[in-house]
Amino acid sequence: MNSILHIKVAPKEHAGVNLLSDVFASIIIDFTTSAGVDVASIDILSVHSQPFWPLSIQKYGRIKTSLPMAPEASILTARTNITTVTDIHIPDRATAGHQSPPPTTFFDALLLRHPTKFRICQNISGLATACFIPPDTHGGIDEYYDMDTGLGNLFTEAVIQTLFKDESRQADSIFSNGRIDEEIAHSFRTENQSFFSSLLLPDPIAPPTKTSHKSLADDLVVKALEKGLSPSDILRTAARITSQTMADCYEFFAPSYGIDEIFLYGDGSYGALQTLDVQEVMRREYPSAKVRMLDDFGIPDGAKETIASAWLGVEGMIGRAVVMPKRGGGGKRMEGEVGEEESVVREKVVPGRNWRDLMRRARGFGGDAVSLPAVREMVLWRDGEVVDRKL
Repeated sequence: MNSILHIKVAPKEHAGVNLLSDVFASIIIDFTTSAGVDVASIDILSVHSQPFWPLSIQKYGRIKTSLPMAPEASILTARTNITTVTDIHIPDRATAGHQSPPPTTFFDALLLRHPTKFRICQNISGLATACFIPPDTHGGIDEYYDMDTGLGNLFTEAVIQTLFKDESRQADSIFSNGRIDEEIAHSFRTENQSFFSSLLLPDPIAPPTKTSHKSLADDLVVKALEKGLSPSDILRTAARITSQTMADCYEFFAPSYGIDEIFLYGDGSYGALQTLDVQEVMRREYPSAKVRMLDDFGIPDGAKETIASAWLGVEGMIGRAVVMPKRGGGGKRMEGEVGEEESVVREKVVPGRNWRDLMRRARGFGGDAVSLPAVREMVLWRDGEVVDRKL
């Protein structure tokens, strides 16, 4: 946390981040033991990291890369003897041009592709990201793109902590009584535009990270209290700042032929504070679009990225790439600048005790093929029946 908050840290403190590896390994061992699962029966550990310092815009001579907060794969393998697949975030930014979106939006595109509907899959986690999936009539899976859409529930949660000194859930009960101060919401977004919606600036900077949201939350609370707003008013206003940023990104990057459906998911998608306001703003700004939850298709909200990360692990082992975003996180304005590379396998693999057996099975999956074509169609089963995702 010292490196995040103060942007400087001693080498010994940075090395201490590897404590995560032992923590993750202990969790895996404890979980398998309590569940009665033999660790030796697990083929792959596919680890989803959290980037806390992305460099996604190539300017001023710097490279495109990411500093992830993740367990060290070699330590995980040493502790568990399981082959580990990880670090997809680093090459995902360096070669595919991703901004803040997680490298799992290929799953959104496969799940939500539709013959005639333009769909958006909106992730409302700490940071908000969106995947734009054109209908098959406009390229479909081969033309999808994703991008950062500002903050998700991170900013609202920081405001809650400032107001209540903890993440008190009493915020939910007072939220509905609040009044949005549109003047403060607009001026605060304008003053801090590089943080809330950096991709809308003519000269974009690195996407917002989880490093300065607390100080911004403190600033908002001070300004709002000086104007006489109540805690419930402040919460509603904070949520509106985030929701309106998402809506503005849609206006800038969505196609001219319109949005048909918007799907919400993420650890903030069911929170009363943020999701209710996102739904209100989206229905107001895009009245012709139907706002739905990703759960409608039977994918549990909290499991989507876990499933997609496991998928990436398998793809990395068998040597098959996923379909990458056509424009790599930039929509219309970034077209032709990044994300035009051919999809390639980008996962890092650390061999475990089962490595040779995995290689034998992976080789058998594709036969003698030199390369495997990326998956372009998903079949979703629920309770023994195929789910119709075209509705």
